[in-house]
Amino acid sequence: MLSSMNKNVQCTAWTGIASTLLSNGRTSASLFKLKIGNDSKTSNHSKGSNETKKLKEVDVIIWDECSMISKTALETADFVLRDLPDSPFSFGGKRIVLGGDFRQILPVIRRGTKTDLINNCIKNSYLWNQFQKFSLLDNMRIIIGDANWIKFLLDVGDGVANDYEDRVTFLEGLPVLEDLVDDVFGGLRGDISDAGTKLKTSLQTNT
Repeated sequence: MLSSMNKNVQCTAWTGIASTLLSNGRTSASLFKLKIGNDSKTSNHSKGSNETKKLKEVDVIIWDECSMISKTALETADFVLRDLPDSPFSFGGKRIVLGGDFRQILPVIRRGTKTDLINNCIKNSYLWNQFQKFSLLDNMRIIIGDANWIKFLLDVGDGVANDYEDRVTFLEGLPVLEDLVDDVFGGLRGDISDAGTKLKTSLQTNT
């Protein structure tokens, strides 16, 4: 719909696998030239580069997996987008659409405590209150999937299925007792006579 309105849209996600599922998807680190080594507090973007010029022409950025974005990464992206046209507006006046589920994993901090993870979440960024929030009311996965399994996932996300030490009791039959590789790939293991087929199979597992 945005494309039909002649809007230049760029899709991005925090992880590489998710970005490959998006149209013209880029990882967040690649798009904003984030320095992952210092928790994305700075960027390597250069005003004169071709990629920066393309980013300047973008009208809307759709950013998936927002629960995994650290507040420092969001704030660095804001700095990059404001720096392109020397704009006083947040994100250089571009529309930013965040999508994600905060029941999923939060930003990863090596040896970080639960408090560290929560404090580094984008909800604790000074930019968070500038976003208009929308919530999905219908869980489509419950409609088409196993209701018990989906309820279990929601309970884990809400902390209902956890004990006081955050340990989770899995549903009966959930743990895989067999060798994981054999169980997933079956007869593909061991025989290398058709390496091309195996490669295609492994590449398709992302989707």
